Amino acid sequence: MGKDFDLFVFHRDATSDMDCIEAGCRGVVVDLEVKGKHERQASYNTQINQHTLEDINNLKAMGINVICRINAIDPGSANEIDRVIDAGADEILVPMIRTRQEIEQVFSQVDGRLAIGLMIETTEALDLAPVVNNHDVRRVFVGLNDLHITQGKPTLFHVLADGTVDTIRQQIRHAAFGFGGLTLPGLGHPLPVDYFFHELARLDCQFAFLRRSFFSDSQKVPASKAIPAIQVEMHKTRQRNASQIASDHLADQLQLSELVKTLT
Repeated sequence: MGKDFDLFVFHRDATSDMDCIEAGCRGVVVDLEVKGKHERQASYNTQINQHTLEDINNLKAMGINVICRINAIDPGSANEIDRVIDAGADEILVPMIRTRQEIEQVFSQVDGRLAIGLMIETTEALDLAPVVNNHDVRRVFVGLNDLHITQGKPTLFHVLADGTVDTIRQQIRHAAFGFGGLTLPGLGHPLPVDYFFHELARLDCQFAFLRRSFFSDSQKVPASKAIPAIQVEMHKTRQRNASQIASDHLADQLQLSELVKTLT
């Protein structure tokens, strides 16, 4: 396997954020993306955060590495990017990328002042791998929720079952790659999180986010134990040999195919 595997957590509050950092998370995500999200994800069971620039200030004062997910690129992006940089973010994560021009605009506006991550979650973005590879993109994250919506597929699991994520992974050359979310081993609904451990390892991913259910799943387990448990499982899964990977992948695909049938 390639690089080390990093876990990130979405901002909740100062105490839980610091608990997660001290337990081994690489950083905290402040999520400013709200424009169009309510309309886009209407009737879907998704999470829309209410974070602010002040959250970035506060987290940086605590010495925490901050990724800030901004809004999709629009006429107000230049101002938003400048404000996020002024607030002290270490990296921006740009959602809903659709064109080469949007990527060029982001790099021009940032001008080397912080790291840039891109989210692949539109049909148009599936053709942008050559542009991504020609820029110093720190990470690429496949947003399964929005990708399945923009592709008109019944569930997020369809873009896993039909090989879409595999195809994207094969095209990304330099940036750290990730998708999905993790929680405690053995948990997760309707698909056990073990599937994501297997696939993240099989596709040589370098990072993932803790899913929102992590905090309800770990109510009786302190972060100091829960996060190392996830890291140990991820490390163990990444040590599989080729035959184990092939066997697990076959079992995972069969399980996923059955799940997709029940959800369609």
